[in-house]
Amino acid sequence: MENIKVSIYTKSDLPAFQEYIRQIARPKYIMADPAYLDWQFNQSLFIARSGDKIVGHFGCLDLPYKIYDKTQPVRLIMNLFVMEEYRGTGVGKALGEKVLGTDDPAVVSGYSDSGHRLFIRFRKNWKTVGNLDRYLAILNEKHPLFANYKISQRAAIKSELPAGWEVEAVASFFPELADFWQKVRSQYPVTVERTKEYLLWRFFNHPFFRYSVLAAKQNGVLKGYLIFRFEEDQNFKIARIVDWISEPEAEAPILQKFLEVASAAGANMADFVFSGNQYRKTLLASGFFQDAGTDFEKFPICFNPISSKKPYVNIGFDLPVDFADCFFTKADADQDRPNPH
Repeated sequence: MENIKVSIYTKSDLPAFQEYIRQIARPKYIMADPAYLDWQFNQSLFIARSGDKIVGHFGCLDLPYKIYDKTQPVRLIMNLFVMEEYRGTGVGKALGEKVLGTDDPAVVSGYSDSGHRLFIRFRKNWKTVGNLDRYLAILNEKHPLFANYKISQRAAIKSELPAGWEVEAVASFFPELADFWQKVRSQYPVTVERTKEYLLWRFFNHPFFRYSVLAAKQNGVLKGYLIFRFEEDQNFKIARIVDWISEPEAEAPILQKFLEVASAAGANMADFVFSGNQYRKTLLASGFFQDAGTDFEKFPICFNPISSKKPYVNIGFDLPVDFADCFFTKADADQDRPNPH
């Protein structure tokens, strides 16, 4: 191995890191944006140098997760890259020692074969557990992007909510959201703890995205919330659910309102990418369908810009749990991130 040194990225590294990113990625790649680096990694981005030259990076983030009846830190693994001419020289190993050397369990959402080889090298209980499931709803079947896909159903859009229910847009965080999580968290065996700090960081104070939040109340009592955002490219607009916490009786009213809002905003499609046993019956009853086994199995999952390169999100971890018990979404790790181009 060459004289490779690994350190935590600091703001003083920004000029050298931006030059490194310019060499390995397209212009405007989000990893060159200091606001994104500060927000996403919070002083947990490791950089590898050969001499004075940055030749690789590897990020992570430690967050509290509910794991059955306990709460414990989980390391989310993100964004591994080594410059091509330095692969096989020990750079990946040196970065892996820092990021994967934790005693806490770790999770990766979206990874490559090279990443997998590194994970199993450092984590003796590492396993590939499958992909997040994807449910789709067609809102405008006439869009040209659907021309080569067989559409068997369309979303059921209703404008009138059941008696006693109201679903309204939320403009800013309010404490009842975190209190509600404490009330319903037992319904989610394994998932990130949706504390006030997490919700503010991940959604309400995001430096780039403006998420839409719907809160469902029955007779004035909060029963659930759903968080989504729009993406658009080539005149194709999609409404993407990125988080959803709800009591069972609130699932249908809040999803109904989401579809109504998405359709009124001109979305051609809606989707939800997640794992776990929640929401599936309600999604199907509202006109969603699972992409597996249909023409839409290879439909683009990236829309900024539209890309069919990898139409799935694969998951690996060494959590002492069954994947079927995990409620993960695209909000976990860095799968729902800005992509200026």
